[in-house]
Order: sequence, then C-alpha cells, then structure tokens
Amino acid sequence: MQEVWSGVDFELFQRAKRERAGVHNPGLGHWQIFLCPEESYGEIVARVLARQAGTGEGAEPWARTELSLHHPFIAPFEGHGRRESSQFLDANRDLRELSFRWLADSLAKAAELGAEFVVTHLNHGKGVADRTAALRLARVALARFAEMATAAGVDVQVEFLGYHPALHEPADFVELLAERPRVRLCLDSGHLHRWGQIHGRDPYAAAELLAPLVGSLHLWNVSSAEEYAEKGHVPAHPTQRVADGYVDMTRIVRTVLAVNPAATVVFEPSVPEGMTAEFIATGMAWVGGIVAAARSGL
Repeated sequence: MQEVWSGVDFELFQRAKRERAGVHNPGLGHWQIFLCPEESYGEIVARVLARQAGTGEGAEPWARTELSLHHPFIAPFEGHGRRESSQFLDANRDLRELSFRWLADSLAKAAELGAEFVVTHLNHGKGVADRTAALRLARVALARFAEMATAAGVDVQVEFLGYHPALHEPADFVELLAERPRVRLCLDSGHLHRWGQIHGRDPYAAAELLAPLVGSLHLWNVSSAEEYAEKGHVPAHPTQRVADGYVDMTRIVRTVLAVNPAATVVFEPSVPEGMTAEFIATGMAWVGGIVAAARSGL
C-alpha cells in the first residue's frame, strides 16, 4: 500500500474527510487540498506534502511535490460556509461577488503555496433556473476566471457537475470553455455518472466530448442515488461492475487520457464506517495501472 499511497496517515485522512476540515485528497504523485481553516492552512499543507515527499517535519516541501487546491480552500470565509462558495450562477449579485472574492483568495493561496491549479464549481446545484440567464452568468464567470487566473499565475479548472436545473449539458461546457486562457475542465467520474443517471444520458459519449478540455480527473464511483446518499464518494475499486450500476472506470480514464495523457489524476474517496485503507489503496493501485497503460498507448 505504501508504494501506491505514499506517506498517508490514514487516521488523519479519515478524520479530515469526516470532519470536512483540512481535506487532502491523494493523487498519483499529487495532493489536492481544500476546506482549511484560515489560521492553520500552512501547517496542514506542509504536513501533507512533507509526508508524501518523505522530507519530515519542518521541511520546505511544496517545491518537490505536485499540489492543487480545491475551492473553497479556506472555510469559513467572511462568515460563510462551504456551500456558499460557488454561487456564480445565483440571481443575487452580492452572492456571486462573494464567490468571486472567495475564489480570488483561493487563487492567492495557491500562488503562495506553488499550487498548479485551483478547481472550482460553477454552482452547487442551485442558481437561476432559466437557461438563457444561466448561460449568460456562466459566460461572465468564465471570463472573470480567465482574468483572475492570469493575474494570479495559477490555472482555474471548472468541475463538470450535472445538478444545475438549466446548465448541465456537456456541449454547454465545451462552448463556455472554448479558448479560455488558463481555464480548463475538471472531469469527475462520479458526478459524470450521476449526471447520466439523472438525465438518462450516456456518460461515455459525454467523456469523449469533454476530453479535449480536461486538465484533471476526479475519480470515485457510485451505483445509484441511494448509495450516493448513504456512502457518498465510493472509492474506485476493481470489483465494481457496470452490471451493478457502476460506471466503467477503465473506459472513462482511457477515454480522457487518450486525448490528454498528462491530465492530473486525483482520488476523492469518502471514508464511511467500515471503509479500510487497504480497500482504497487497492483501488488506487488498480487505477494506477490503467493510467500507466493509457499513457503508454496500450
């Protein structure tokens, strides 16, 4: 397990996931960190990166380990909780501006820490219900993301979610992200699968359409709305069968990496009661093999 999940303190990881504070998601040679308290984010980042780099306490590790941040990085922010961090499609201008200030703070922290990119959502499932209005707000948001990313010197990646009532078509994301400097797509296997389940659509066709835009992959799995409500982000694992309702993880990963072989791979497992480090690490090792083969053209 150590070779796959190098330096991870499982108890610390489990506690961070369950308490939703200082969450650090492992990748293949990468960490993605979010939901940090303002007063201790530096300590959290240093500890996480030092563990993977094997440099020990008190080192200066962030130049030696790949890092990205997930917005909101700091939470709470201006007295607001996580769910209020990505209101870019809200009808209320003040709420939208709060989200832009918050994202600017995430980008500033990313620049300070040497992070490669910041992932953000456009929304958390709510926002204007009118499609024309949603597209207009999304265009404004993407233009501002590009400006903010250029100013900070840190890329922004917009995560594909299929929960907004009006803005959830893959083709809309293709249009919105076309030729945006320093703005790419984060494709999430679990959210893509849930989108397909909710709307009766093909996640594999969507992955093919979105693949040219992808800068990173979030990987987890789920079989149904009921399992999602009970277990959250089920860790990717080779025992998950399409016949049982799970997405074909191999197909998703290969589809994206065939177009963008350098895409960053990040795992986003929940850790419900009974979940073991070995189960998660087995899934990571399995996906690692798929990624290595895809990047080798096999």
